[in-house]
Amino acid sequence: MITPKGTPPYYVIRISTALSEEAQVHLLLHEWAHALSWGSESHRIGNHGPEWGIAMSRIWQAVLED
Repeated sequence: MITPKGTPPYYVIRISTALSEEAQVHLLLHEWAHALSWGSESHRIGNHGPEWGIAMSRIWQAVLED
């Protein structure tokens, strides 16, 4: 779960320890992409549009690919 806080927004990402380690990492990256794609003017919870896709691609490349 990701929760926006404050102005400018910062985000709190909570991940259940009941998930496998792999699932936790994937969820963190997914939610991190949301935080990166949301600007203070375009914040929309649940958005998986082009901005999110670009952020997810950049994160995936930076974190998971050597």
